[in-house]
Amino acid sequence: MREDFKMRAPAFVLLLLFGVNGVLGVSDSDLSPPATPKNGLDDLILFLINTFKNIAVNGSECYGIPPLDPLVVPNAAINITQQLFRINGGINNATAIGLRGLEATSVTSNLIQLTVALQMELPEIVAEGNYDID
Repeated sequence: MREDFKMRAPAFVLLLLFGVNGVLGVSDSDLSPPATPKNGLDDLILFLINTFKNIAVNGSECYGIPPLDPLVVPNAAINITQQLFRINGGINNATAIGLRGLEATSVTSNLIQLTVALQMELPEIVAEGNYDID
């Protein structure tokens, strides 16, 4: 059965790449240059991360996703309950700028251990808004 999986995995990866390119309408030229990958799976992971980043920053008409940089939060409740404390409050008229600075700098995958190590950097987020905490 393991041999069967090895034969199907490359076809799955090709279909996934075709699906992401075709359905999302993202070409390779739209993506940020990826970090240096070590294998084909790392390439795929970086491609998907950069595709999500570009959709988040620029939005997607076909999925109805507005641009998320700047991220505007008109109203959000804060309710955090822990053993030693409780925080209740809210955020109003908040704006966060900086998502477009997100970069995937390193990806290392291991199919034998079924692990993926991902390092990302977000240089700066600037947030403004009003808050009220009890």
